Amino acid sequence: MAQYSRLETVRLTLRPFLLSDAEALLENGRDPRANQWSLRFADLSAAEANIRRYWLGQPAGKWVIEQDGVFLGAVECHLHQDIEAVEIGYLLLPKYWGQGVATEAARA
Repeated sequence: MAQYSRLETVRLTLRPFLLSDAEALLENGRDPRANQWSLRFADLSAAEANIRRYWLGQPAGKWVIEQDGVFLGAVECHLHQDIEAVEIGYLLLPKYWGQGVATEAARA
């Protein structure tokens, strides 16, 4: 997976998480349209702790989705070897829903 730490599509860049992404993650969790399915954090320090533990602590198969340097969301892949399947999960800021972002990121 290390060779795929950064991916490019026509519109998107998929890159590893940075602590500076915590603000956007927090914004996503504060939106009631998104937080029923997505991550929620009490404050910025909780979002940063999640990035350290999960997104940076176990980075293989996890990417920020951005367009022109703007955080749109995240995508991750989990390999389930026992059933020979891959699960793809994502979160997107609601303002980017319905634009094909998740589909394009998943294809990458």
